[in-house]
Amino acid sequence: MTTRRSTLILLPVVIGLASAVAMRAADTPAAQVPAGILGNVTDLEKWTRYYDDTRETEYGLGLIPKGAGNSLRLTFSSRLEGRFPNQPPRQVVLHAIVGALTNPNRNRTPQLTFEIDTVKKGDATTPAVIVTTKLDLTSRARPDRPAPGAQPEDLMVRLTMDEFTPMAMADAIRINAFGFSLKLNDQQLDALHEYGRRVLVITTPSPLAR
Repeated sequence: MTTRRSTLILLPVVIGLASAVAMRAADTPAAQVPAGILGNVTDLEKWTRYYDDTRETEYGLGLIPKGAGNSLRLTFSSRLEGRFPNQPPRQVVLHAIVGALTNPNRNRTPQLTFEIDTVKKGDATTPAVIVTTKLDLTSRARPDRPAPGAQPEDLMVRLTMDEFTPMAMADAIRINAFGFSLKLNDQQLDALHEYGRRVLVITTPSPLAR
């Protein structure tokens, strides 16, 4: 009953996560959204790139959650200082891209919200508790097609580290993007945990390394 997905005697607690201070306005125009490039990222794909001009190392992760008649391509990327970073980044850039399994005739809205569950372990006298963090990024998500009535294919948002950290430590994540619902599976959650370690948000060693 100690596994992450256990649902026995877990008491739900809901905490609203207020959006942190808006990121510095270094955003490029909405047309910048590289759906054609990031749209080729595969599930669980990770990458590392070093940029000589800025002396930064980029870490990235791709995930493809699937739902009923739809799919979503999520990419996380962040740049850390130096070739061998020792400090976490200031932000994580998130892209949500319409997946190949999504019905092209279905109406899409620029909606992007996350419900993030974290299990707080109990003891002999106190049951375990599920803490749910709700994160609504809709107002800050930049669509590739911002015109009224347009059908967006890519939403981009810059996550603060206060927003990303709960994702990197989550036991379950439910997503509503473009108006349809999806959920990360266990492998995708594990990959997100490992990405948190790569960008120095999570300092505990991976269980796979023990």
